[in-house]
Amino acid sequence: MRGHDAGQHKGDGQNAAIVALAVLTALLMFGRLGTPPLTTANEGLYAQVAREMLETGQWIVPHINSVVYFEKPPLLYWLVALSMRLFGENATAARLPSALAGAAIVSTVFWLAGLMFGRAARIPAALIMATSLGFLLMARQVMFDSLLTAAVTVSLAGFYAAWRLDRRRFSYLGYLGLAAATMAKGFVAPALVVLIFLCWSASARDLTRLRPLTPLGPILLYLLLVAPWHIAISLQRPDFVWFYFYNEHIGRFLGTRQPKDWRTGAFYTPFLGLLLLTTPWAFLLPAALYNALSHRRCGPPARGNSDFLICWLLVPLAFFALSGNRQYAYAMPAAPAVGLLVGVLWQAANTGSPSPRLSAWVRAPIAAFLLLVAAAWITCGLKAGVPGSSGERATLLFVGLSAFIVSLSYGLSLPPSRGLSPLFRCTAAGAATAWLLAMLIFRSIPGIQTEEPLARALIACNPPEGAVVAVEGRLEDSSSFLFYLPRRLRPVFVVEGRTGGDLQYGSTDPSVRRLFLSAKQFAELCARREVFYLTNNPPRLPLPPGMQKIDGTRKKILWHRTALRPPTPRPILHQPLGSPGALLKQRNSAALPALCPRKSPYSGLL
Repeated sequence: MRGHDAGQHKGDGQNAAIVALAVLTALLMFGRLGTPPLTTANEGLYAQVAREMLETGQWIVPHINSVVYFEKPPLLYWLVALSMRLFGENATAARLPSALAGAAIVSTVFWLAGLMFGRAARIPAALIMATSLGFLLMARQVMFDSLLTAAVTVSLAGFYAAWRLDRRRFSYLGYLGLAAATMAKGFVAPALVVLIFLCWSASARDLTRLRPLTPLGPILLYLLLVAPWHIAISLQRPDFVWFYFYNEHIGRFLGTRQPKDWRTGAFYTPFLGLLLLTTPWAFLLPAALYNALSHRRCGPPARGNSDFLICWLLVPLAFFALSGNRQYAYAMPAAPAVGLLVGVLWQAANTGSPSPRLSAWVRAPIAAFLLLVAAAWITCGLKAGVPGSSGERATLLFVGLSAFIVSLSYGLSLPPSRGLSPLFRCTAAGAATAWLLAMLIFRSIPGIQTEEPLARALIACNPPEGAVVAVEGRLEDSSSFLFYLPRRLRPVFVVEGRTGGDLQYGSTDPSVRRLFLSAKQFAELCARREVFYLTNNPPRLPLPPGMQKIDGTRKKILWHRTALRPPTPRPILHQPLGSPGALLKQRNSAALPALCPRKSPYSGLL
């Protein structure tokens, strides 16, 4: 009876820990998801593509500002559009698919850790993923990387389960995840998955490890899910074939893509990106790799697990390090491997007596990490409160680091215990507390770029019929401004921003060339029409005569060509609840001059 009671008590403890993990993951992924507003450049760009799908019903060919946009497959756009149809056109709805993908990554790591290393490894591995601060930041943005990583993780887990359990049906799960990854970010996904399995097979000279990738039924399922969209868009737009398959895939990898709209990072950029994505757990990665390499001597099962995780970790990093386009976020598909490797390290440290060498591998990075945290805390404390975005960022980091240090110090002071060690629990608690405090205290993240306040200022002016909106420079540099504009003010004109950006290829279409203006053409437009104009701060181009400032931020200024006339009240066009158009509220004519004065208070300063 005693053994039965002990087992039941242990099971109840496991269940309680799983529930706590689920609640914590939900808080970290979905808490205040709509704060801050959508940002420029990527979030506003991708959310606007999804919104135009909703508005036009064109689900095959992506558009932004009525311009074709071939760069990425449509899965993220489809999911964001569905979310906005259900919950309104707002930041929360736009970010929800990425946050759900982040939660799916944590869940898949939980399941895969149990399959590979037993029940005791599930919670540490999943908790590490859920409290990795860079991973959380990426999962809460309208970006392709969270969706790609979730799909690749599911694919790798499915193929590994098919090999480990010798059950073919898991290959269907692998190819289902691979299809989602391909429709999320293109054929980089199958390249990564196949390379990981090839390296894993080569590490043991065992071709049977490739068997989960070979069944015909799952391959046909993959083609059935991936081929229809590629065929449909190629039939509608034959130029898609060259741009997408060569320019966007091969050209981007080789660094010859036209136009080159990115900054090529250094060779080490993906490795540094992984460290940032998995903070604060990355400091234990050397010890985790040492532990994994030690397990290779323990027999085929342990060696197979270790080799699989090492290949999963290194292949994406090497792939993007050799690419001509290196970005920090591209390391995200390798992040789940860090969660699994470090989770197994904690399991090994807590369930047995670690060797002196392994203990040294753990203690040395912890000491270095504590010194780094202390130095960062002191530096941020000295800069906190300084006016400007740097002072705001320092205050945010100081608050987060303070919470982290308090929690970590408490963990170090506790005696060792069975199960999860106090240090592990307090490290996770410190990271989670730092993130939650940042979400609760700060209404927006200092230093980010969003034009949502300027869009609200424009809408408050109640532009008359016939008024047009223009932006200075490339449209993606003002993408959140575009998202928060109502449909009647779109498409916007782009002034001296056709070349060198995301819309250069689409701008060659004769049907949209009129939207891309030279400075001279814009001056002629201002002579004929009432114009609202968003520029950099300060403007990069000379302003046409008569421009007056309405509002501004650190990076952008909103102008109007002439003094605004007090408009008569007009009925509001129907907009979905929560949409940017719903920001346009009925105001009486007496209240409008306060928002949009006849003479700008800044006009004397210009």
